[in-house]
Amino acid sequence: MGNAETPKRPMENAETPKRRNADMGIVDCSAEGGSIVDSAIIRSESSATLMPFVASWPPRFVASRSSFLVSAFRHFGVLAFPIGRFGVSLFVLCLPLIGCAAKNRTFRPPVAPATMDDAVFLHYLATVPVVTVDEGMRAVLLIKGSTVPWPTFETRRDELIRVGALRKEWPLAPDQVLDKGTLAHMLRVICCLPRSASELVVMPMGIGVRRYALKTCIFEGVMPYATEYQPVTGGEMLSIIAKAEERYSAEGSAG
Repeated sequence: MGNAETPKRPMENAETPKRRNADMGIVDCSAEGGSIVDSAIIRSESSATLMPFVASWPPRFVASRSSFLVSAFRHFGVLAFPIGRFGVSLFVLCLPLIGCAAKNRTFRPPVAPATMDDAVFLHYLATVPVVTVDEGMRAVLLIKGSTVPWPTFETRRDELIRVGALRKEWPLAPDQVLDKGTLAHMLRVICCLPRSASELVVMPMGIGVRRYALKTCIFEGVMPYATEYQPVTGGEMLSIIAKAEERYSAEGSAG
């Protein structure tokens, strides 16, 4: 056999793909300084025009576009994973500040609780839909005895801060609805309940102390199972104070 040259396939005109794209309404943004993402956006906006031509696209053209989408998803997915973890962590840290803002009670009692003695005040608690911070502090101090030495919200708050039942940096207001985490923290200190190892770790920072105090009160049988941001109702308050008083008396007699 001679050195017959293999016939070469005729090369496709370089203008053919551009002409084909122009016929289908596809704009080549890369030729005008754009990116392939811009081309994809223009294609998506003119999808109604392109749909009749999709069936006529060569398989290699479809495969190249598919591989580009898969590669872009992988690269952006790797970048989004640590960003997503950081965003979730930041949201969890800020949740106590932005997602669980305390509300004031709209219920107004016919008689001001400040004018009631301790016995009438306990009967009054059974009639309220939710307990305020001021009422909760007075009920907790009733475990120790008469609340006559602390007639106002400021005096009760100062006394509970002094014994460690409240933290000075907590922004508590008299008409604010009392949550079970704050109540549990007061009861754990007043009733001398043991601190958990987790509470000892977070105590210097003050983050999560109410949640761990609530777990301790639940474990010790002083409070029923609940979450720290749930409001305390009047009926629950009477039941909890009764159990806490029994525990306080037992701790006092044992001491």
